[in-house]
Amino acid sequence: MPDDDLSRYIRENRARYTREAITEQLIAAGHEPAAIDAAWIAVEEEERANAATINLRPRATRIVLAAYILVWLAFGLVGGGGQGGVLFAAGLYFGIGLLVSLFIISVWGGFQRADPERVVIVLVGGLVIPFVILFGLLGFCVWFISQLTF
Repeated sequence: MPDDDLSRYIRENRARYTREAITEQLIAAGHEPAAIDAAWIAVEEEERANAATINLRPRATRIVLAAYILVWLAFGLVGGGGQGGVLFAAGLYFGIGLLVSLFIISVWGGFQRADPERVVIVLVGGLVIPFVILFGLLGFCVWFISQLTF
């Protein structure tokens, strides 16, 4: 089991100093060479694991943004009958829902470090809540329009 302090020291200094210089510094500070080697292995494995992930946050953001815009436009053309006030009000509702959905995407860590073999599962699972919000708002807008009498 590598020493966390050694691993942290290696991570913090790796960009500035060579492996040999860091190892010499740690030996001079009284650390055992076997513990230093274990810390190096742990740091390298961590870097390999992080390199093997995909950041899906930008893709999820584009999907949600496109879905909200398309649904809003479709509602405006079909459901709102092209009325400016209805389209504006629906835009406000959809805009609030979009902001909440983008916030959810920004805080959910699953999008940031997704396993490349599970991209579809992560995207579908992570987009459930934003799409539930979207279609809930759409249902509300359709219901509201049906209640209006002209």
